[in-house]
Amino acid sequence: MERRIADVRKKYSADAEALEVLDELAQEPEMHRRYSDFYAYEFFVVRRIE
Repeated sequence: MERRIADVRKKYSADAEALEVLDELAQEPEMHRRYSDFYAYEFFVVRRIE
């Protein structure tokens, strides 16, 4: 994720809004490193029954 954010940051270096979003996304890996003992991700897959 960090590598991809760095690549995208280069592509959108002149776009202040995109850089702001990337700054927010870049916080997640660090949060995971610091607090992974205290939280987890959970994903749900749903399917509509017709």
